[in-house]
Amino acid sequence: MLDTILAYGKCILDFALLFWFTMQFFTLRWEKRRLVSWGLLLGLSTVQFLINLLYIPELNTMTALLCSLILNLMLFKGSIAARLLCSFFEVLLLLICESIHVLIYASMIRVNMIAVINDTIKNAGFNLCSTGMFCVILLVVRYFHWLKQPANKKSIV
Repeated sequence: MLDTILAYGKCILDFALLFWFTMQFFTLRWEKRRLVSWGLLLGLSTVQFLINLLYIPELNTMTALLCSLILNLMLFKGSIAARLLCSFFEVLLLLICESIHVLIYASMIRVNMIAVINDTIKNAGFNLCSTGMFCVILLVVRYFHWLKQPANKKSIV
């Protein structure tokens, strides 16, 4: 039961981080209607969580990309190509963060990474490490993006 709650919390946290990171580059389509944004965010998190319960890594990746595309295309204004590229890079970064700790675990117990995926995909507490790493990387990218802005546009949020 605790693993299920942690897995659902991880999905919500991942999509909240994707939403926050995309807000750094694009403007919201509906600034006054935050309920629409949170509703879509929770809905997509629920879809991702239900697909994650099937424990098929390829299907999880495709669903994460599709949900990220829906999130970026529905909620934000801007160039479609830029939003598609942003979605692709966000999911790619999320995949890299999820595979790094699996690779470290596989090298620690000296087993093939493919054999370890079956153990780690069902352990939500272990997968929260990837969300933390994803958050740190997004904060670093945001910091460097903030440094590139002109001095008159910088504001502390």
